[in-house]
Formats: sequence, structure tokens, C-alpha cells
Amino acid sequence: MSLSETPQNSPPRSDSTAQRAPASSKISFRSRVRRLLVIIVVLCAVLAATKSWWVNASIGWLAHRSLAEREPEQALVWIHRGAVITNPNGDLLLLRARAHRHLGQLNEVKTSLDQAAKYGAPEKKIHRENDLAMAQAGQLNAVKAKLPKLLIDSDDDSNEVCEAFVIGYMRTLQFGDVLPLIKAWIADFPKDPEPYVLRSRVWLVEHNIKRAEADLQRAHELDPRQLRIAYELAIVLQQQNR
Repeated sequence: MSLSETPQNSPPRSDSTAQRAPASSKISFRSRVRRLLVIIVVLCAVLAATKSWWVNASIGWLAHRSLAEREPEQALVWIHRGAVITNPNGDLLLLRARAHRHLGQLNEVKTSLDQAAKYGAPEKKIHRENDLAMAQAGQLNAVKAKLPKLLIDSDDDSNEVCEAFVIGYMRTLQFGDVLPLIKAWIADFPKDPEPYVLRSRVWLVEHNIKRAEADLQRAHELDPRQLRIAYELAIVLQQQNR
């Protein structure tokens, strides 16, 4: 083959082929960018959902612990702080209703239960908290027949049921009904000081100061950090010049 001849095995690329290559690369780059953006958006959504779940779970645990320690005001503080970070869920709003019930703020209980329903709280739990609020308010004729079922379906917090009904019985001066319920409460929760505190108030109404003192002494032994228990015990001792 002479030097003037064009090699047959390496044909020159046409202009159209040369132009398609950069265009194809550009399309491929844009496609990769779009996929990356979709992945970023999905990851952000997952992180946001995880954060919301983690915050609600943490706040729920803290609020529940505060309620167990008879500190409903602190439970409301925790729930409020959680609401600043993320929207509350139905379970948190049920705890808020319970905290207001412990404080005797029954109008706030209704508001919290309405919001809990809006945020998807189970209807059964909403009805239960409403029944306990009615019992605590002394509207026992409407809920008294539900007491056995409420105790059975209590999810390991039948002390909440006992407390609401005991307060309702005491408010309506039905001491014949309240003492057997407190006895059952103590049998199921022997380390809970609250039934002893409430029973001491029944003894004081009945002018049995010695029994009141014994119950308050026991409550103070079970929870010496509770200032309200120490205060009530001090009043009883003072009445006896002790």
C-alpha cells in the first residue's frame, strides 16, 4: 500500500456520530443527578420520620415516669417540650389527658381526649380515660358497672383505675365502697404509697387518727422523697402533740 492511500481499516467518524456522544453523556449525567436527588429526598423523609418517632417515644417514657411518681405537672412539662420539637401523637395526648385528670382539671381532660382522637389514638383507650375522668369527678352512676372490666383491661396500670374510683367514692362520701377497693389496690400494688395516703384521709374523716398515722407512716416508708406525704404525716403527728 502506498503512502498516498487512505487506510481502509480505520474509517473516519461522521459528524453526526461525533455530536451524539456528548449529548448522550449529558443525558446520562442528568439522569444520575435526578436519581441522586430522589435518594436524598427519601433519606431526609426517613430521618424526619425517625426523629419524630424517637422524640415521641422518649417524651412518652418521661411523661409516663413522671405520672408514676405522682408528678403530673412535670409530665405536662415533658409533653409540652416534645410538642415544640415535633407534632404530638395520640398516645402522648392520652398521657396529657391523664396528667390533667391527676390534677383534677377535667375540662382540660376533655380537650386532650378530643385532640387524641384527632391524632389517631385508639378509640378504646379514649373511652377508658373518659370513664376514669367521670369516675374521679364522682359521676359513678354512669361508670360504676364498668369497674370490673376496666380493671381487667387495664394494661398493667389498674392502679390508675383504682385511684380514679377511690377519689370518686371519697368525693361522694361512699366510704363503704372505697375501703374494699383500697384494700384490693394495696394487694395488687403493695409498694405504691398512694392507696395508703388516700385511706389515711378516710380514717381522718372517721376520726380514727391512729389508723391514719399508721397508713401515712407506711406511705412515707415506701416513698420518703414525697414531700406531700411527709407533710400530711407531720400534720397528723402535730394533732397528737407529737
